[in-house]
Amino acid sequence: MKKILLIEIILCLFFCIFPLYSQSIDNNPSEESVETNADVEKKSNLSFGFEFLMTGLSNGGWGAGFYYERHLVGHLAWKCGFGHSTFHIENTEEYCTTVMFSLFAEYYPFSTSLKGFYFALGGSFDYLGYFGNEIMPASIQKEFTSIYPLLGIKFKIYRLLNVELSCGYKFVFKDESKTTFGNVDSYLNSGPRYNASIKLII
Repeated sequence: MKKILLIEIILCLFFCIFPLYSQSIDNNPSEESVETNADVEKKSNLSFGFEFLMTGLSNGGWGAGFYYERHLVGHLAWKCGFGHSTFHIENTEEYCTTVMFSLFAEYYPFSTSLKGFYFALGGSFDYLGYFGNEIMPASIQKEFTSIYPLLGIKFKIYRLLNVELSCGYKFVFKDESKTTFGNVDSYLNSGPRYNASIKLII
């Protein structure tokens, strides 16, 4: 897991997502009013989940994930995520595929939009599937739930782009009556998490 964390910190490069559409301002009275209207109307963000790509690449595979965030009311917002990775398990003839769904409640104490400092609390459901030539024990645990508190900050760098810096800790619950296979903590991205990303304002 330390290896993945180190890779994520070093490779926290900004993932630029180009705008999905272009806006015409020919019929608007002024550039200032366009910016004001955009700030009012744009209440959601879309971003790429680097942790799934890093999990796949560090194990000789691939991965991808996305997060969608939306303002709810006042200082509150919610965020959901989906991620997947597939890779080879070291020193075995087995492969692993992961699927993750997550949901967070967010609180922005100093803002009523998706900018500035925030606290969040949520959780995720993770599934680990195995395929290959290994004989897997019948009692292996494949489904995991977790609690994930985090805090972060967002700030605008362009009209349709926000930068986010965040850190948190993913607490994964394991069934002590079942066994696990491979480096499960690494596959689930459990423990301390650090992230930097660019979010497309939509």
